[in-house]
Amino acid sequence: MKLEPKGTLEEALSEMESKNMDYFKYDREILLNCFYKMFERLGFLSKFGIDGNSLTSFLLKICENYNYAPFHNVTHVFNVTHVCYTVINANRKESYLA
Repeated sequence: MKLEPKGTLEEALSEMESKNMDYFKYDREILLNCFYKMFERLGFLSKFGIDGNSLTSFLLKICENYNYAPFHNVTHVFNVTHVCYTVINANRKESYLA
């Protein structure tokens, strides 16, 4: 039995700041938006001169081409990325971006 995602983008963007984010309640489109916001909130777009449209295209390709395997899927990729995001935020992200 497959559960349908139930979370909204607004909930995800708010919950993204917590290490206890419930990834499974969000669909791929919402996770894609959260991926982008993580890069944006960390200042990566401005710091590294990343074009927003290029980042969006890159993230879309990842989501489109990632398998729907039971574990190694977009939700797992998001989980790993989100853990890195929360660790950086918890440990003074400015020191990592200097």
